[in-house]
Amino acid sequence: MQTKNESKKISVKFGTSVKLVTSTTTRPVFATVLGLLFGLQTVTAAAGITVKPNLPVLTAAQITQQCDRDLARARALFKEVEAGRVSGDVFAAMNTLNMFIEDVSGPLYITSNVSPDKATRDAAETCTVKWSPLETEIYQSETLFKRVKAAKTANAIQ
Repeated sequence: MQTKNESKKISVKFGTSVKLVTSTTTRPVFATVLGLLFGLQTVTAAAGITVKPNLPVLTAAQITQQCDRDLARARALFKEVEAGRVSGDVFAAMNTLNMFIEDVSGPLYITSNVSPDKATRDAAETCTVKWSPLETEIYQSETLFKRVKAAKTANAIQ
């Protein structure tokens, strides 16, 4: 399968020119790398690519509304993993749990430090304080430790 290569000369934020040669399959990768280096909006717009941010931008009200619900979901998932009531192995289940926690709590930690709105920063900070005990519970769970210790690894990554 052939891909059509395109070449565009674009100007980036710092006044330099970059010749962007991409194919339809590599265009998002190049735009993302250049965007990280030179400013995402400038490069992606010049390359004709629409990129949506992966980091949710929440308001104080949204954070307050979602915090306890998301924390309850994470705790429920942890209890399932800890009890062994998950499909697949313990490593895959822990990976799923960690991804959920990071997808929810990660943006909160960032928001609590960088949001220009004080109410949003405060709501995010309050929520991150609520998440801390869960992380401690997970990593001090004797039941989970025993499950992981008894598990047989299927590959070097596990």
